[in-house]
Amino acid sequence: MMKTRLDRHLMAFSAVAAAGASAGFVNNAEAAVVSSGPVNINVPSTTAGVYLNVVTGANSSSPAAAPGWDVNPWSGTGLSYFNPSAPAGGVYVQRTGGGATANLAVGTMISAGSVYG
Repeated sequence: MMKTRLDRHLMAFSAVAAAGASAGFVNNAEAAVVSSGPVNINVPSTTAGVYLNVVTGANSSSPAAAPGWDVNPWSGTGLSYFNPSAPAGGVYVQRTGGGATANLAVGTMISAGSVYG
């Protein structure tokens, strides 16, 4: 009798777990590095620089010619990055404590706790 009740309990628990997994309650996050190989894009030494959409690869010195652009390196004398108007607070991770946009070390965690600007 006890074994039968225990079996029914475990069977019910297994059914609930299976239903939860198939209903999307268990989410898996997957990330992959996507490489397009070497890509040479000229960054003009101007105040316009180049607008680049990292998903489509579209790039231009005009934002209208690179719809949905993600990054805009520019400068006539050095290298600066222009922030799009959204999201507020900037989109580039900066050095700890603020400052210029940084080349992050391999394995650096990027999260809500990172400094953006």
